Amino acid sequence: MELPTIDSFSVSSFSLTVGEVTFQVRGLKDYLDFIFCEKNKSITEESFLSQLQSTSEKGFSRRELKVGNVSFFVQCHPPLKEFVVGSSALKQELFLTQLKILEKEKQLELEELLSRVLLLSGQEQCLVIEQLSLEHHLADTNAIFQEEEFSQQFKKRIKELNHQVKQYNPSLMEKMTDFGLSLMAEYTALRIHLLKFVGLLPSLAHDKTGEEVKRILLESFRRIIEEEKELPTWISWAVKISYFKVKFFPAFFVAFMARWLVRFSSKRFIAGTNIKEAKETLTRLGETGRDATMDRLGELVVSENEADLYLAEVLDMIDGATRHYPRGEKNKAGILKAHLSIKVTALCSDFRAHAFEFTYNKVAPRLEKILLAAHRESVFIQVDAEHYKVRDAVLRIFRRVVISNEKLKGYEGLGIVCQAYLKDAYSHLKEIQQFAMDRGAPLAIRLVKGAYWDAETIEACASSQMSHEFLNKDETDVHFRQLVYVILENHHNLQLCVGSHNLADHCFAETLRDLHFPKAPVIEHQCLHMTYEGLSYALAHLGHATRNYMPVGDLLVGMSYLVRRILENSSQVGVLAMTRAKKDDFYFDSPFSKLQSKREARELSFDSLLIDFNEHFANTAPIQLYLKEDLLTIEQSELSFSEEFKQRFRQKRQYSGDSYESLNPSTGTLLGHIKHATLDDARTVLAEMTTAYDAGPWSSCGQAKRSSVLIHAAELLLLEKSFFAQLIVEEAGKTIEEAYADVDEAIDFMNFYARESHKLFE
Repeated sequence: MELPTIDSFSVSSFSLTVGEVTFQVRGLKDYLDFIFCEKNKSITEESFLSQLQSTSEKGFSRRELKVGNVSFFVQCHPPLKEFVVGSSALKQELFLTQLKILEKEKQLELEELLSRVLLLSGQEQCLVIEQLSLEHHLADTNAIFQEEEFSQQFKKRIKELNHQVKQYNPSLMEKMTDFGLSLMAEYTALRIHLLKFVGLLPSLAHDKTGEEVKRILLESFRRIIEEEKELPTWISWAVKISYFKVKFFPAFFVAFMARWLVRFSSKRFIAGTNIKEAKETLTRLGETGRDATMDRLGELVVSENEADLYLAEVLDMIDGATRHYPRGEKNKAGILKAHLSIKVTALCSDFRAHAFEFTYNKVAPRLEKILLAAHRESVFIQVDAEHYKVRDAVLRIFRRVVISNEKLKGYEGLGIVCQAYLKDAYSHLKEIQQFAMDRGAPLAIRLVKGAYWDAETIEACASSQMSHEFLNKDETDVHFRQLVYVILENHHNLQLCVGSHNLADHCFAETLRDLHFPKAPVIEHQCLHMTYEGLSYALAHLGHATRNYMPVGDLLVGMSYLVRRILENSSQVGVLAMTRAKKDDFYFDSPFSKLQSKREARELSFDSLLIDFNEHFANTAPIQLYLKEDLLTIEQSELSFSEEFKQRFRQKRQYSGDSYESLNPSTGTLLGHIKHATLDDARTVLAEMTTAYDAGPWSSCGQAKRSSVLIHAAELLLLEKSFFAQLIVEEAGKTIEEAYADVDEAIDFMNFYARESHKLFE
């Protein structure tokens, strides 16, 4: 038996002509051989060209390169005419330098390769928004912002709007809830533990005695007290007093008061449990010149009965909306006043983005009923934004249902949400535009920053993946304005609805339309109901088409949903901070100039995989089946698997036991015939293994060599994980997610134990 050689750990390089310039591509031999093999070469070269085109000639950029579901690190440095390719976060290369198993010359080559990355300050790399702007030729909104006429009109609008915001006099209830929410937004301990309690409360409806509610509330207070160092003294004492009061009050009373307080608070944000209860709020909004889009609370349903219930409730809201608004009545923006927002995932209990046909067949009949009812009653339907994992599938389902029905195809009362905090928001918006063009009728675009930033960025970090969202708030603000430009520019197909709690966004959009796109439809302005009521009130008072996003549903369940949304907004620049802003010039700086200031102060955030390079263990990034490129890789591996399986997996050793048919337990497909081993066969194999170990190099080689073999095996398995995942699907009948997870686990074990053994014996 021979141990693997370490040639694959050698640094390799070759010349690659990108456009008219020749670049040197450097990296470990195994990686370059895989990335530039015949089947991957065209995709890789296109990716390199894209990165070069979106990188400043004076700077450098770092990106993730995905080839066949395997992620690599790539640094493009135009001044040096060089690409550096490596493992994710350069973990394998850095660990190999610690092992010191390479010959001196090769060790120096590897260290020199790493220095080309490590010696550059990560804070100086191109921002994602800069790369996207160059790649897609997006409008330079900063230059527009600096135009004299634009600047003057923008500042005038800001002063007028801010003046009107300050005229709004909030009720005592608003002041009280604003104060409480501002504390939770400011202090992490309060935010985490109190929101956790509020989120759990609806699931404790079965607790009639109140014992469980009391126990969890005490636990929340106790955890806040443990973290009191970050809290002001008065808050710390208030929590301690509350803890002792709750501890000695009867459980049924504690539970009653907790539920009452949550319901009381939720009445500010949620219009009622149904359309009938919401009519009072709708009337009040109408008296101040505002409209509403009613959102039936409910997502991630767990049964088909719940999906049917959601459908019935939405249909009831459509019927109720026609009783409140005259049929076909429109606002100043030409959008129907009767307006509903729906969540497509609530129309199916088993929404699987990657199993499109399966999901479509469950969702489409319910969605079509809603859209046809809305068409019949002249009610506007806005498809709401949800988690990134389902975004593309939701658009595909919505598109197919609309395009396939002649009544719906030309119905103008339809719209969808676009989230500007996503790095691929522009590409998604272009898909929506194509949808509008194909159906021959415009779509209203509710442009928002996004509502799932915290959850999705944390999940990406935990999974060793690049985030799909901008990590700098100001990048989102820049992109938001770029998308405003795109929507107004394509006003024949798209109509802009600005969903923001930033005064500057609304003023920018109105000024841009006035000066650059006067033929575009009137802009509709939207705000979360009672979240920044002063802004909603001010917009309407100045004569703009204004609509509140108004949840309708169970008060207790809805509160936990809505508080998360409110805090999402507050963490993303301060809806609550905005209400406390005193100076008009707070809004005058462009988000691009704020980015430049943060760059100078070295306060920018980047994906850890592009800046935090280390040799420590990290799990293999799981497959993302909701991404088109990952699904495409799976489809390609399915096509090529059968023939490759026959060539690579034949029983090389013949045993003397009974013959056995190997079947796919899921489909019953015959995979092949094998012979079982007898007891004598097993003894023979064990004897051969013992001899090989005693006489071979493994028993005598050092720890560093063993670690390098494990690392090499992990890398080989990583590069071929699509094939082995498909093998598991065929042989064990597992789902593709489970199969990839099994392969990832094997890779993780080898990487983990290689590092642990090095720690023990170094």
